[in-house]
Amino acid sequence: MSVDSMGAYLPMVPVVIDPPFVPPAVPQGPPVIHSFRLAEPMLLPDEFIATRPVPTAHSPNRQCASKIDEWMLRRSKPLYMPEATLPLTRMARQIAARNGIPKPHKILIVNKPFYNAAAYGNGTVVFHLDALKQAKSPEELAFVLAHELSHVQFEDVKAKKVRHGIAVGVALLADELAAWVFRVRSLVKSLGISLLVPIGSFQWAAFMERKDEARADTNAIRLLAKAGFGTDGYLSAFENMAHNKSKAQWWRQLEWKIYGENHPSLSKRVQAISQTVRQQPPLLEPQPVMSPAEWQRLKAAAAQVGTADS
Repeated sequence: MSVDSMGAYLPMVPVVIDPPFVPPAVPQGPPVIHSFRLAEPMLLPDEFIATRPVPTAHSPNRQCASKIDEWMLRRSKPLYMPEATLPLTRMARQIAARNGIPKPHKILIVNKPFYNAAAYGNGTVVFHLDALKQAKSPEELAFVLAHELSHVQFEDVKAKKVRHGIAVGVALLADELAAWVFRVRSLVKSLGISLLVPIGSFQWAAFMERKDEARADTNAIRLLAKAGFGTDGYLSAFENMAHNKSKAQWWRQLEWKIYGENHPSLSKRVQAISQTVRQQPPLLEPQPVMSPAEWQRLKAAAAQVGTADS
């Protein structure tokens, strides 16, 4: 059967032929260059990796306070200081990896006075600018960072917020109870309950927080030793803390006396840490926390920024 005769037995299928593709005309002339401005400095690849959030799906318990912490961090207006955040982030991730704890969400520098650092419930560790300015060695910053990572490891921030919530609830309940039971007939007793019970509840919260701080001190030495870092930076850290505590405002000193100091005394902290250091096997060749060039860049960048007054 020929091909022509086969067509009689095949159904008629309409065939649609698309029009031929004609490329659009390219306008002749010089190329048009679109200019734009970045709203913020562009991050290098390493800086982007160091500052992007790390998912914490393996630790869902710490997500309860993350929204409050994110709001507080946005209000603090962190500084763009990659000379400090990059080496500190690398240091924190090495400590976390060697000790099997969740990686920190982020390392931030805030323009605040007073030698201090803090850990938030979402895993973010914040350094005050004065801590970078007053630090005498990289090992000192490593101890401060390991101390805050201990709070992240033990979820102390979440426990602290729960205890403070209990203290506030007890204070409000005591005030309502005093107003309902004694009323005006026993004004002295009413004021006594309204004042003494809240002070006692906050003293209890401060006592529990001191236990967390003492545990974070000794655990920081273990974290550093297991990561291969030197552990002798705590001495200069406590020297700076003692110097700054003596310059605290009078109202802060009064608050510590009434509601309780939330840290153990510096002498007790140094004694407990020194005992922990003696129990650790000595490191033959501790790894450098950061290179001398990185340390110089960190100090130079911190010195160029003026510290805020409050």
